[in-house]
Amino acid sequence: MTTKSALRVETIQKMAALSAEEKRTAATVLARKLLDSISGTVLPEPRRDVIGLFRSLARDELPLEEILAPELQRLGWTLAFPKLTDDGTQMGFVCSHAPWPWVWNKGARGTSNPEGPLEEVDPSRLRFVVVPGLAWDVRGYRLGRGAGFYDRFLQAHPAIARVALLLEFQLLSEVPDEAHDQRMDWILTPGQDLRLFRADSLRLC
Repeated sequence: MTTKSALRVETIQKMAALSAEEKRTAATVLARKLLDSISGTVLPEPRRDVIGLFRSLARDELPLEEILAPELQRLGWTLAFPKLTDDGTQMGFVCSHAPWPWVWNKGARGTSNPEGPLEEVDPSRLRFVVVPGLAWDVRGYRLGRGAGFYDRFLQAHPAIARVALLLEFQLLSEVPDEAHDQRMDWILTPGQDLRLFRADSLRLC
């Protein structure tokens, strides 16, 4: 099996080769699939009204938040984005009630944080999280960047559903997995809709 390091390099190169227009077009298709699936069937509930997104890296990620954020706000969801602690060792989610688009400031370890005022999100309010990554497999396992922040957060909060939106070349038959790696519940590509692990029981659709 190809090593994690080799898979990271290969996937980053493929994504970086796409133009900004190609990335935005793909992000629009994927965002629309997710929105069409949840609109009218998965609604904000008291005490569980937050969706976790992530701010994309322009070079090798799709700008999903640019499409999803304003539409999810319009549907009544509260948006949350990951934030590292000041020492860069732990990850949680924070929300802002400002209308999209948001202003971003530099965070720990080269990350970006929304400009305040911010509210720390109780993980029990997170209905689901759109999880970033470089590659995934049909079992639901994900290849991230190696820091382990999402794996640790999701392991600590197993009730939160995990959703991945990706391109076809990012979905593999198998990626290397270890005991701490967390599986996705729902994987969407432009051509596939894979309900895995706990998707039905978590009422994602």
